[in-house]
Amino acid sequence: MKRVIPLVFVMLVATLALAQDVISARAGFVNYKHGRVLLPKGTDGKDVRQLEAGQTVGTEIGRLELLLVPGSFLRLDNGSEICLVSDRLTDVQVELLSGTATLEVNEIPKQAALAILWRNQTIPAQHSGVFRFEPGDDSMRIYVESGKLKLANQMVKAGHYVDLAGGGTLTTALRFNRKNIDEFDRWNQARGYQLARSSYSAANSFLRRSSVFPTSSLWYWDPFGLGYTYLPYRASVMSPWGFYYYSPRTVYSHPGSAGGGGSAAGGSASTSGSTAFGSFSKGGGLEGSASTAGSAASGSFSKGGASEGAASSPSSAPAGSSSKGSNIK
Repeated sequence: MKRVIPLVFVMLVATLALAQDVISARAGFVNYKHGRVLLPKGTDGKDVRQLEAGQTVGTEIGRLELLLVPGSFLRLDNGSEICLVSDRLTDVQVELLSGTATLEVNEIPKQAALAILWRNQTIPAQHSGVFRFEPGDDSMRIYVESGKLKLANQMVKAGHYVDLAGGGTLTTALRFNRKNIDEFDRWNQARGYQLARSSYSAANSFLRRSSVFPTSSLWYWDPFGLGYTYLPYRASVMSPWGFYYYSPRTVYSHPGSAGGGGSAAGGSASTSGSTAFGSFSKGGGLEGSASTAGSAASGSFSKGGASEGAASSPSSAPAGSSSKGSNIK
């Protein structure tokens, strides 16, 4: 029998304090929540931060962000529900039950595997990109907002969508207007912008607290309190939104390269560490500000990097609906 070597994202650390800032052992960590979110309870009666395999989580009027493999974020819109089928980094599986979800993939680390499940269908995420899923009663609409996604024998490219039936059949890929974005898109972009931008300061924090470079990509606590952000293993990585996640190696070799706060395609960050997402605490406080969820301090961003009007509240679109379909090209 072929021996399977389990994937373990580990790193040598100089102090015990550094270990408190690093998480990578399992998928399903709740990195952000806002509004009415239904989480499993722990033995202390409080909402859990780390989901176990088989547990479900849902949103009513609220939003949620989960960490999957390092570099991949799953975000849920209002009225959505998922089940974490497998939390092992070698085989992360998330089942979409209802609502709307967006998957941001910056990298799939070596030996890791990530898949979205719906009904009896498995959708592997093998490439970087942003993918939006809208499960319905009889089919699921999948938007490839950037990157590419292989479904059955069809490669769906950026700017296209398909409908996946419960039996596994796919419609022909059709174009959609990527400029036609709703509040959930804006919130995803704003989260991606803030987390990427904060990675520069997080990488600096890592360098101050460790005498060695990381041996893999990882989740690292953001000094500005946004939650855990993604630090690539070697070179910095441009996110599907056009913003850079900085690796400790890049920051060490080119100090000040991000102007203190990271950069975005089409413009640079104007301030460092500011946020309109509310504050977080590693001890358990991860509620977003009710009045500013879905907005960034410097506005939300379109896919090309241009500033959009900030969303002032969670998306009011009904669960499972999308404004994208009303402007198909």
